This record gives sequence, C-alpha cells and structure tokens, in this order.
Amino acid sequence: MNIISMPLFLSVMAGSLYGKLELQVPASDFYYARETGAVVNKEVLYVGSGVKKGQSLLEYAVKSEQNTRRLHAKTDGYVEFINKELNTGHSLSEGQLLFIVTSYTVLGKYQTSIESDDPMIAPGSSLWFCDSSEQWQFHVDEIKESKLLISSNLDQRSFNLLDKLSKQDALVSFFDKEHCNL
Repeated sequence: MNIISMPLFLSVMAGSLYGKLELQVPASDFYYARETGAVVNKEVLYVGSGVKKGQSLLEYAVKSEQNTRRLHAKTDGYVEFINKELNTGHSLSEGQLLFIVTSYTVLGKYQTSIESDDPMIAPGSSLWFCDSSEQWQFHVDEIKESKLLISSNLDQRSFNLLDKLSKQDALVSFFDKEHCNL
C-alpha cells in the first residue's frame, strides 16, 4: 500500500470518507395559468410551506366554460413563490405565473479516492454528512469509478446549510449517523 492511500484506508476502516461534495440545485416546477379565469379557492400556503405531490394549490373557474379546475402539486417540495394577486375572485390571465414549487429531492456527486469495488460502500447504502448541529443522510445511487452519485430529500433550510458546507475543499462523510457525534 502506498503512502497516499494509507489515510483513505484508515478513514474507511474508521467508518468515514473524505471527498469533495457537489450538490445540484433542486428542480423547480413553475405553475402558470393555462387559460383565462378567476380564482375560486386558494389553499392556505406561504413561501416555505411544504406541499405533497397531488396536493391542491388552487381552484379556478375557466372563463369560457361553466366548470372549475384544480391546480395540483407535481412533486413533494416547498413553495418558493406565490403570486401575491391570488385571492378568491381574482382574475387569472393565460400565461400568468402562479406558483413555484421546489422539489425536496437533491442530487449530488461525492468525489472520493475510494475504488468502486470497495465493500464498505455500495449502491443502496447510506452516507451521513454532519456539522455541529445537523446531520443529513444521503443514499448512494450509483458508483462511477471514484464518484459516488448520491441523493437525499432536504428542505430549503437544510439544502442551504449543506450547500455552504460543500464549498470546502474536502468534506468528511460517515457510514453511520452515530459517528457524526464523535
């Protein structure tokens, strides 16, 4: 074993890895009015509110028809933008931006010196990233050479905290949550 791989070997044996974490900004869904109409009912939502896939965001009456339609969340996530004009009775114009909902799903790449055949880490396993007050669990989705493709569900606050941590040259991760507190 050469000198360069000794620290990696010791960190794997201790239940941790060192590497560079790169996070992808979560995807956002933009909800626009598809036709002219009027707001019948807007759910009580605020910027930062969590929403579930399929949850009703808005009910509106279509101007050219005698029926109402509902706008539903396409994914689990949080509300990033609400059009301030969305009140009961407010007119909708075709193409008007109504909501932006950002997904909780965060994808990332963790670049380490680990070899893809190492038994300690495999697709389906977990890694934990930690700071003094928070712990974030990521699932290993795929391994490509020394790159771990990972994913997690994070709210906006957690994503922002972890994104700041990821700007470091190297970030330690752990195989078990209990190691975060050591």
